[in-house]
Amino acid sequence: MKTEPDAPRTYWPIAATVGMVYGIGLSLLELGLKIRVYLFTVFQLIAKGPSDPIVQHGSMLILRHTFWITLVYCILGAGLGALIGRVHVILQRTRRSGPLRSPAAFYMALFLIPLLFSIIYGNIHLALAGTGGLFKSAGAKCIFAALGAGIAGPLLACLLYAAASWLGRRPAIAALGTRRHLFISLSLVMALIAGISYLPLTILGRGPASFRSESPETAPAAPNVILIVLDTLRADRLSCYGYPHPTTPNLDRFAMEATLYEQAYAQSPWTLPSHASIFTGAYPSQHDTQGEHLHLDDEHRTIAEALDEAGYRTACFANNPWLSRFANTVQGFEHVEPVWVSVFNLHRPILLQALAASISKPVRDDGAARTNELVFSWLDKVGEDSSPFFLFINYMEVHDPNPYRPGYVEPFIPPGRSERELKNFRVENQLHYYPGQKEFTPRVFEMLSTLYDGELRYLDEKLGELFEGLRARDVYEEALIIITSDHGECLGEHDLWGHQFSLNNTILRVPLLARLPSRFPPGGRISAPVRLIDIAPTILDVLALNDPLLSGQLPGMSLLAPDLEDGAPRDAVAEYARPINVVRAIEQCFPDQDLSGWLRRMHSLQAGDWKYIWSSDEQESLFHIAEDPAELHDLSAERPGNLAELSDRLASKGLAFRERGDEEAGFVVAPDERTREQLKALGYLE
Repeated sequence: MKTEPDAPRTYWPIAATVGMVYGIGLSLLELGLKIRVYLFTVFQLIAKGPSDPIVQHGSMLILRHTFWITLVYCILGAGLGALIGRVHVILQRTRRSGPLRSPAAFYMALFLIPLLFSIIYGNIHLALAGTGGLFKSAGAKCIFAALGAGIAGPLLACLLYAAASWLGRRPAIAALGTRRHLFISLSLVMALIAGISYLPLTILGRGPASFRSESPETAPAAPNVILIVLDTLRADRLSCYGYPHPTTPNLDRFAMEATLYEQAYAQSPWTLPSHASIFTGAYPSQHDTQGEHLHLDDEHRTIAEALDEAGYRTACFANNPWLSRFANTVQGFEHVEPVWVSVFNLHRPILLQALAASISKPVRDDGAARTNELVFSWLDKVGEDSSPFFLFINYMEVHDPNPYRPGYVEPFIPPGRSERELKNFRVENQLHYYPGQKEFTPRVFEMLSTLYDGELRYLDEKLGELFEGLRARDVYEEALIIITSDHGECLGEHDLWGHQFSLNNTILRVPLLARLPSRFPPGGRISAPVRLIDIAPTILDVLALNDPLLSGQLPGMSLLAPDLEDGAPRDAVAEYARPINVVRAIEQCFPDQDLSGWLRRMHSLQAGDWKYIWSSDEQESLFHIAEDPAELHDLSAERPGNLAELSDRLASKGLAFRERGDEEAGFVVAPDERTREQLKALGYLE
């Protein structure tokens, strides 16, 4: 009697289950690599309780991240496992005898899953580390990530298989027959996914709806307010401000619909005090948020607090770590999105980023593009609410360091330079230049200037996408939109790079554009000087909002005030406290260097055509801005009368920083580790 050979056994469901389990193991590994982010939220939960906004925000972030990471890897793992199982069945059918008909061969084939995942995962980390491929040198983190990916999945699969076998011997489960192990494995996998995804909500004891604050019962009939700060952007690099290169076509079009202020000045040369001045409408020495006191105290009221109490929904999307709760600069904002934490890859699966990078090799954008996504998501949520909103956005693209961004830098490459030269250009931390350890050369500044223009062109493109998104949601036309910068940047002028140790106009002169057709004439240009401290009173003026607490601390004036129309000049005052945190960072690099000369306070006053700069080391400077806009010729010795007049005028304002010893200067609330790392990357710490 002839016996028919056994039909090929179908192993692909088991293989898919094993692959799915392996995907869970891989997602756990990735979550483990970001454990600092999770521990930070847990510590905040313990310290502040589940009602604190930062705890709610962080927990919601963890919820979304764990769910999508686990889901993506499970789908990929199941698909890969099913493919291996199906290939095994096909191979079985091609041969009626031999090793391929043995289940052992199939289970050996399952080793392809951890092998392939390990190669993919290792390549991912290598790509993100900038080494470009698996077989090029990589750090220990990349190697251990690949090895860990190869071990985590099989170990978890063995544990789940043991649990399934034990459950399979229970009478109720045994009745399911031969399919019981597959049923149990899938059930355990789904339970594990649910447990990982909703653990944060279990800790908090609340659902997603509770993370969204209740809207006020009443809302004023007033326009939405959108305030955009383009961090570190100097005015003279915008096409609409006369720059000869086409860096800002979208902002140029926006300027035709808005009023442009040709002479707008910041009140501080760096981020923290300048944003505090924008929000409070006060000078740095008045709100006392500066290099000797890195915190905005609660006693100082902000425009966000005023609008929040007036019934506005308030949101802050920040790419700069100084805009965070540790510095208290975000007080008054109901929703705070620290976009800068994306540098830790918290928002997207690393695998998907690497697959995209392997196709086009783009510069990874966790900044403007990610910011726009988050802004649009928030707008879609608040769109269901009838209350107006105050939206603040901080973009960081032109802040050092500026990468080579293909497709955006090339139009600005100067004669005699090449794409290859710019791509290979590397520069040390700017802190190393201040003590004279690195030489300032024309080539260095030419390269920095070119990369700066390329980043501005890219940022302008993202601004165009933001404008389109606002139009699509019917909030663009009737909103008050103000675009400015917190400070500029020295790119070789005065032998400086960055925005420290100086009050020259390369750092202080910033763009300022305001759009609301009913109040700001489209295409208008105002030549009279204005200040960033004029933004808060302008918002109150446009909204006809009376806030005595905020108005009582405002030295600024509305941009719609009659004095501008009459051409009356406004004194532009800027202040710079001792940059203790920056000098301390330099001292760590060069402990033998005498840096006492950098520890000085500075005040400047620009009135009409003249500008006066005073520093605490008894140095004074005087410039005729109309004839010498680059501030190259100090006229203090030649024009003592003008010097004395402006000195008295500055003294009459009564502005002075509080005296502090070195031991009490610095952070009021210590930033967490990830914030410190980001501040180091930006050159504020070492």
